[in-house]
Parts: sequence; structure tokens; C-alpha cells
Amino acid sequence: MAEALRLLQEVSLLRKSERDLQSQLQQQRRATSSAILRLAVNERETHALQQEAASLRLAATPQNNQAKELLMDPAINAEVCRLREEARRQLALPCRPTQLPRFRLAGQAGTR
Repeated sequence: MAEALRLLQEVSLLRKSERDLQSQLQQQRRATSSAILRLAVNERETHALQQEAASLRLAATPQNNQAKELLMDPAINAEVCRLREEARRQLALPCRPTQLPRFRLAGQAGTR
């Protein structure tokens, strides 16, 4: 009789353990499904943003080409060069000459 009771308790504990493990497995499956769904949403957003970036790059290309063509125009190029030079002059700091000591190389006249 005691043996039967012990076996019933052991079976009861095994069933409880099985239910707990089944519950944990369900929770892990839900968490995995949720993570997979978030990953799919993020990948979709990434793909959409990559497509948008590519279309923006293509849209910007004609403007870049137009700017390059304008710089090739001699009159505009001359004006841009003049404006650059003017900006350099305005931003230039006054330069002071520096006094460096004279060094003589070995073998030059006057060395000891």
C-alpha cells in the first residue's frame, strides 16, 4: 500500500512537472514567434528605407550633373574661382615672418 502511494505521488509529481514544462515551452514559442514577427517588421522597414534612399540618390544625381555642367561653363567657373579667391583673402590671417636659427651642415665652409 505504501508502495502504491509513493508511486501515485511520483506520477503526480511527474505530471505536474510535465505541465510546467509544457507551459514553459508555450511561453518560449510565444516569445520566439514575437521575436520573429519583430524581425520581419524591422526587415520590411529596412528594405523600404533602402529603396527610399536609392530613389533619393537617383533623384539627386541630375542635380549633381547639372551643377558639374554649370562649373564647366567658362563664365560660371571664372566667377566661382573669383569668389573662392575672395573668400581665401578674407579668411587669411596676417602672416608674420619667423626667425629661424641658421644651421650649417657638416662639410660646408666655416664649420668646425
